[in-house]
Amino acid sequence: RHKYIEQDNKIIRMNDAPYYNQYDGRWSNISYGLSNFGSRGCAPTVMAMAFSGIKGYEIYPNYVADYLYYNTQEFNRYTKGTSGLGLIYAKDYYGIKRTGINTKEQLDEELKNGKLVFAAMGRGRYGTAFWNHAILLKGYNNGKTYSLDPLNTNNNIWIDTSSVWNES
Repeated sequence: RHKYIEQDNKIIRMNDAPYYNQYDGRWSNISYGLSNFGSRGCAPTVMAMAFSGIKGYEIYPNYVADYLYYNTQEFNRYTKGTSGLGLIYAKDYYGIKRTGINTKEQLDEELKNGKLVFAAMGRGRYGTAFWNHAILLKGYNNGKTYSLDPLNTNNNIWIDTSSVWNES
């Protein structure tokens, strides 16, 4: 049910969604208001991965960032990074349907059904006490999901969904 492409023992594409890194030289140094893309582009990067997988064609992170920065106030305008409303605006712009996830059981079920999950992470493996971080979740196998971290490829791993839920 899940298609994988691996490179150097890391999954770089799964369910036809690519892996993008916010520090990729194609977009990392682009300046958007209060910051450059590399240091504050996790949410547009995760959206680009998910939107590419859903739509079936490449949508690069800077395309999502350009839309948010030039058409909304939700990316690097008043605070560094992307607001929650930015996700809503971007998914509407790209014609993506969103389902809110309210329980760990619902998270597991959506992943079992092959859905891609945008996860906003707090303090823990992905975020800190000072900043939140966005990751993409995809796939499900025996209580674990594969996390794609646009900042740190060492976090592109199978991880317990309970750990993800507790840090989200």
